[in-house]
Amino acid sequence: MMKRVMAALCVLMFSVCAIAAQQNGAWIKYESTEGRYTISMPKKPSESGQDTTAKTGETLKQYLAMAMDGEAVILAGYMDMTPGMTFNFDEGKSAMARGMNATAGESRLISLGGAPGREYELNGLMSNGVAFIDYVRTYQVGQRIYVLHHLIPAGEKGSATSAKTSKFFDSFSVVTPK
Repeated sequence: MMKRVMAALCVLMFSVCAIAAQQNGAWIKYESTEGRYTISMPKKPSESGQDTTAKTGETLKQYLAMAMDGEAVILAGYMDMTPGMTFNFDEGKSAMARGMNATAGESRLISLGGAPGREYELNGLMSNGVAFIDYVRTYQVGQRIYVLHHLIPAGEKGSATSAKTSKFFDSFSVVTPK
């Protein structure tokens, strides 16, 4: 009888700890099999796809995984370039800034397992007039372009947000197909 009570208490305590961890902001590991990447997100993201037009006029499909974290948007996306197509990080940043009606800050060179990348901020206004900051990382791994966004209302800038941005960005890894 005592063993059953102890076992029940252990199960109960484990459940309470698991619930508390989720309530205290525990993030999940998200894996995109098709995208060949893993990343930490605050909750299971919604997945979608959309067409984009390359500078060459070709239509490319972008695949997105997005999760909300309060007022913040956390997004990971990728697209595949066609053979022979090249990617220019500066042009990509400028196009993104134009598309969001934002201004882009200076780029910082980064890499992921030897693959080139850039990190920068976009600053602008949402349609409701609220100022935003979008922390962005872009990588080119072969013919695939990965883009990570952590978009926040500008008023939320601070150490807690910086820690979440780092957690999100630093958790990103490309999975080698088997």
